[in-house]
Amino acid sequence: MRARGAVTAELLPWRDKAAFNAFLIGDSGVSLEALRRDGFAQFDYTMGDFDRQVFATPTGKVELHSVLLERAGQDPLPDYVPPLDRAAPAPGFPLRLQTGIREKTYHHSRFREQAWARKVSPDPRVHVHPETAADYGIGEGDWVRVETPGGAGPVRLKAAITDRTRPGVLTTGVGWWRPEAPGPEFGALDVNVNAALSYTGPTDPVSGSVDTGAIPCRVCRVPA
Repeated sequence: MRARGAVTAELLPWRDKAAFNAFLIGDSGVSLEALRRDGFAQFDYTMGDFDRQVFATPTGKVELHSVLLERAGQDPLPDYVPPLDRAAPAPGFPLRLQTGIREKTYHHSRFREQAWARKVSPDPRVHVHPETAADYGIGEGDWVRVETPGGAGPVRLKAAITDRTRPGVLTTGVGWWRPEAPGPEFGALDVNVNAALSYTGPTDPVSGSVDTGAIPCRVCRVPA
């Protein structure tokens, strides 16, 4: 890590898996030996005994008003926050992209090389409302190019026409790659929507996550 110029050379200070597991367990009172022997850890709990078993919050209670968020200068109460991009429209990118659709065949980028999973879901799909599809001349099963402002480049996805997404909104999953494509990218730069996104911001002030719920985008039909 030091040779690569990391901010801290001790980012991964553990020399082996056992040391890392010991760090994860910390001061929980659970021993690695007991876990290896039993395969699980059991904790006694009495329903409603909140005087003895307090919650891990500054007040020891369930907090609808978050003391920690208030101390950090953030809104301590749950509230609706509109998508971050609404305050800054992107000319030339009239649609909105929502990522994060889950598929039963995959978990993030896992199982893409499994024949059974590819049989069920062979291609990355982007859901398009019928009205939006008609506006852009897109049909069921057409390959389309999706692009976002500030992204590294467009990616190709296969259109699925459905009214389960809103007009003007494209919804898709993440983590795509193709085991038959050449490495090291294995097609990820071609069919993985992550490659079309910009992770430079704006970011959520509490979690630090980049907004992936309403990204300005554009789409066009491309040859198969």
